[in-house]
Amino acid sequence: MASAKISSGDSGYSSSSETEGDLGLEREALPEQEDGRTAPAAPGDAGHGQAPAPPKSPDRLEEVEMPQTGTGYPMISPPPHHIWKCPPYPEPLNELKEGIVSLMTMHDNKRQLNPASVLNRVVFDSIEPNPGSKIKTPLGHGEVRQYYEPTGPDDDTLIFESRFESGNLRRAIQIYPGEYDLILRPDINTRGHTQWYYFSVSNMRKGRKYKFNIINMMKPDSVYNQGLRPLAYSNKEAELKGIGWYRTATDIAYYANNIKRKTGSYYTLTFTVTFPHDRDTCYLAHCFPFTYSDLMRYARHARQAH
Repeated sequence: MASAKISSGDSGYSSSSETEGDLGLEREALPEQEDGRTAPAAPGDAGHGQAPAPPKSPDRLEEVEMPQTGTGYPMISPPPHHIWKCPPYPEPLNELKEGIVSLMTMHDNKRQLNPASVLNRVVFDSIEPNPGSKIKTPLGHGEVRQYYEPTGPDDDTLIFESRFESGNLRRAIQIYPGEYDLILRPDINTRGHTQWYYFSVSNMRKGRKYKFNIINMMKPDSVYNQGLRPLAYSNKEAELKGIGWYRTATDIAYYANNIKRKTGSYYTLTFTVTFPHDRDTCYLAHCFPFTYSDLMRYARHARQAH
């Protein structure tokens, strides 16, 4: 994969950069204090830190407990709600394919040698609006504007979303029709650490393979090279079969890429997913999400039980 600076606009990548800040989304994308920790959002800042609260009702506690985030950006309300029933069968570990890292590195190098074949198209950004969007309709309470709008029923570009509790996908760049580079927002109150991921995709086609490359991982090694598989959640599987989160993905690999930072390189987590339904909404995560709203829901049930 080419050393790259990531910028807004029609293209996902621009000229190469060797600086850590230039995986390089705008600095304001993740405000930091002088010691490098993420600055908390100002209390009461409309649209920052939490969704605007509706009028309080003393009889409806769930209306008062609004979703929370530490990122300082607007988000969807109410947040996604997942059932917790796991598949009723053992889920095997991933068997690392022999030579998979070399194959992925060769694939990245081929992209660098043939840039004309790369789409390099930004299809999602959680902070910057789509500069080409012509939709100007006002947004309601808890709504965010979808970044990518399909051009028609045959447009099978994936639609990404992460502007919900614990979601942290910053940007998605389409590389080939079925391949996407993903950039995560760093974990809150860290100096840029990334490991957690949680986002949704929709507009997929059943049985087709989709390759995801998370390109700004930080750790020099990962249990993804020892059998860990990503978690997935399908709204249709939950509705039709009562199945919640399940393990998925093939061709999983974790390796150093060619995007430079001050202390070395970033790392790529790559995996391929085949979705079980057409035009579903599916969530992908590093581990089972347990959000602020989940905690409040649990606390409310505990109070009611006693």
